[in-house]
Amino acid sequence: MPPRERSGSRSSNRFAFQQSWALRLTLDLHEKPGDYCVLFDVHDDVVALDHSVTPTKATFYQIKTKTTGNWTAHQLTVQEPGAKGAPLPSILGKLYDHYLRFSAHVERLIFVSNAAFNVATAIPPAGKERDSICMTDLDATELQGISDKLTAEHGLTAVPGGLPRTYLERTSLSLTDHETHAEGAICTFLSKQGDGTIPPHPFHRTVRAEMQRRNNKECAPTTFPELLKQKGLTRDQFQGMIDSVPSQKGQDDLLASIRNQLLAEKIDFRRLHALVGGIRTYLAQRQDQTNLLLADGV
Repeated sequence: MPPRERSGSRSSNRFAFQQSWALRLTLDLHEKPGDYCVLFDVHDDVVALDHSVTPTKATFYQIKTKTTGNWTAHQLTVQEPGAKGAPLPSILGKLYDHYLRFSAHVERLIFVSNAAFNVATAIPPAGKERDSICMTDLDATELQGISDKLTAEHGLTAVPGGLPRTYLERTSLSLTDHETHAEGAICTFLSKQGDGTIPPHPFHRTVRAEMQRRNNKECAPTTFPELLKQKGLTRDQFQGMIDSVPSQKGQDDLLASIRNQLLAEKIDFRRLHALVGGIRTYLAQRQDQTNLLLADGV
């Protein structure tokens, strides 16, 4: 299905935070068995599909940051007036719309934020103390209030059926230092890949650049393969990025081999030092796939 609307403008930090969160999601999916595909800025901020060729389930993620305070049920369900007076969709109303459109294909609907949720729960712990809250975990009065708001917003004739699949999640990702936290997650992830010596910083830059390119791509795909090509990141594509980055051990072995060859050819010491230094710089820069000059030339 085509999206109902295109996302509006975002502040640079909110977009960067969203990228860092999507990167951690991709790392988590890649460490699990089975295929996957992550879509950027299609239907919602991030959508995770259970397969890159024949998906049957989708998880929709709406990501919002908050500098102060906690989220309340009112903030999540209030409909602010639009420019022409008509009410805008509420946060949960917009998220719940995916269930109305895709129904049985919805795995989960998840609202993600760095802030806690000040909502009443049926049993302890309280909402502010939880990192994940399913709507069915809420106190009966709180749940009924949200259900009534969604019913009115969407003109439903029955109780919203997708609430057991709707979640509120607080991420541990830092609002002000999320890129450093994301790179830390990459360090842990890459330590388990190959010989464990893939440099994390250039890999982080490459993946973020690819996510940004997919997120900012303005297009209207008419087929699923076209959608994947323009807006998706699959398991095979992400593994390809990992495989394309040489390990530090491999780089060191190559540099040692070159140095030994130059010594065998009795290169002057000063020239040898300059050549080895230049090669070391080149190899380091070549790992950064955002350097288009080197990426196109090697």
